[in-house]
Amino acid sequence: MNIYKRVAKNIGYLTAGRGVSMIIGFLYITLIARYLGPASYGILAFALALNNMFNVLINFGIDPLTIREIARDKSQTKNYFVNGIVLKILFGTFTFFVIYIVLNVLNYSSTTKTVVYLITLSFIIDSINKLFYDIYLAFERMIYISTLKILRNTMFFLISMFFIISNLNVIFFALLYLITSGAIMLTNTILSGSFLEQSTKIDTHFWRILIKEAWPFALTSGFITIYYWIDSIMLSYMTGDYYVGIYNAAYKILSVMLIIPTIYFSAIYPIMSKLFKRSKEFLGFSVYQSIKYMSIFGFFIGVLGYMLSYEIILLIFGKDYISSANALEILIWSGVCIYLSQPYGYLVKSINKQKVETTITAIASILNVSLNFIVIPHYGYIGASATTLITELFVTLSYIFYFRKTPFLNILVIKNIGKTISISIIMGLIIWTFYKYNVAFGLMLGTFAYFSGLYMIGVIDSTDVLIFKKVIGVKR
Repeated sequence: MNIYKRVAKNIGYLTAGRGVSMIIGFLYITLIARYLGPASYGILAFALALNNMFNVLINFGIDPLTIREIARDKSQTKNYFVNGIVLKILFGTFTFFVIYIVLNVLNYSSTTKTVVYLITLSFIIDSINKLFYDIYLAFERMIYISTLKILRNTMFFLISMFFIISNLNVIFFALLYLITSGAIMLTNTILSGSFLEQSTKIDTHFWRILIKEAWPFALTSGFITIYYWIDSIMLSYMTGDYYVGIYNAAYKILSVMLIIPTIYFSAIYPIMSKLFKRSKEFLGFSVYQSIKYMSIFGFFIGVLGYMLSYEIILLIFGKDYISSANALEILIWSGVCIYLSQPYGYLVKSINKQKVETTITAIASILNVSLNFIVIPHYGYIGASATTLITELFVTLSYIFYFRKTPFLNILVIKNIGKTISISIIMGLIIWTFYKYNVAFGLMLGTFAYFSGLYMIGVIDSTDVLIFKKVIGVKR
């Protein structure tokens, strides 16, 4: 099977799984957010944000390292898996006590503490589940990941419906995360037998090797986590649970927007890791194409999300969350920046240059926290949204500057992005023109103008057409 078909097959499985699980997930998030209201939903959102912040301590960069190394050498599978589990349990136990101390020092309510503790336990179990997923990714068995995501979200939806009918409080919805995490771990244990046939043992010497290689990933993940989630934590402490709920409703839309790069790079990262050893020229070409595709879809979704922000919030979360639309109008552009920076982030991982990513994200996290301290007291969740955008823009520009002299990643990238921005502006003007008269027609016309315009000015070229033909199996 050629590399294009492999990528397409992997993306197909991940897209199907993500698509179905996203729909189910959106249903239960909508139900939970509407049922709990902004204040109680804010408690749950705070618990998730806090645990995402500390999740780096549990995982410690083990996951991207495991995917990369197993993709290159399948014989290391059980060695990374078994020792990874032990390390994650140790790190998870430490993390639980750190979170316990933080909550008690800051004197949060008993309800908030209980919710956070339950979510923390679910995160520890999920860190072990992630090791199973690492194996599936390295072996390119994406269908397992897709099936499990659908199973988990289906369980979550059905049980959450029961909790809502039973009129239960936010603590039970935190317990739901723990129940589903445990069920998925049991399922993973059954599924993974074929990958873990060879025997191995706990090797403390290997721990040192693993930690030495993983710490740049851990630092990078920690810095990224800080500027992803610190705003929710600071909002909780400075403004209260209600505004955390309002802000996280918009942030949830942003996370959905990021499904495309998440799926794409989950499929292509193991292949990029192999190409670094086998064909650096083709690796550079694949990254160049990835930047092009991410810019095309990023600006397309960005324009649509900005222009339809109020309609999106009303449809999904209801009128109680209408203020979230103001945050979404800003956050949607940070999503565009993430689309543009993801190819570079995965490139540095695949070529063993993860320290570059660590440096950039370290500066970004300092920038984010500093700005949040300044703007949140005065502008609340709107200020937090603006800070997120500034941070992501900094990350994107830093990567472009670092790779400015690299073949395939130089001025051609800037030209393509500039052309894409121009066409996206035209699409936005078309949608705006028809907005008050016929939104559906405006969307269709704008979409047609966008993609046909990109083809006419050469952003989408004969190489892309050829790749598409290879993906679907059409001969030249």
